[in-house]
Amino acid sequence: MSHTANLRAIELSAQEHRLNVDHLHAMLERLNEDLARTKRDHLPAIRAAVAGTKGSRHRLALLIEEHRNLFAKPKTREAHGLRIGYRKDQDQWHWPTMPALVHKVREVLGPAKAKALIQVEESVPKKGLTKEVRKQLGIPLTAGEDRLIIEQLDGEVDKLVNALLGDLSAELEPREQQEP
Repeated sequence: MSHTANLRAIELSAQEHRLNVDHLHAMLERLNEDLARTKRDHLPAIRAAVAGTKGSRHRLALLIEEHRNLFAKPKTREAHGLRIGYRKDQDQWHWPTMPALVHKVREVLGPAKAKALIQVEESVPKKGLTKEVRKQLGIPLTAGEDRLIIEQLDGEVDKLVNALLGDLSAELEPREQQEP
């Protein structure tokens, strides 16, 4: 095959590829247009469903808070595919500013233990602060509080629904601000 014939074959192959790319591009544009149209068509109903879901969640939360005594033990219950009730947050350790804590660690625990606890950026990792060490340093413990929960038990589909609710909530906010 001559040089010209090879170039011609490459040219034809490039033309075929360009046609395939253009066809794929057109298909994807149509898909995006269909998705946008479908979204526009369904968005009003979805917005209404989001508002209804927020309202029913709010009413459920108010009822749970009003009847907190029903969630003493057990703190959560399952009803209609939901876990409702309370869950204790993690306990939180509180200390003054990091430089003050570093100073206190050096002062109370001595150089050897302080060297093991204090990180280069002058902070103390929580893992290093055992119960005994925290007691020596006088770091108070604030117990975690019960936090209201309403969770779906179903799983993956609900994660998608929650993501959509979050996305739509974000989408709704600018519109609500524009309306008088």
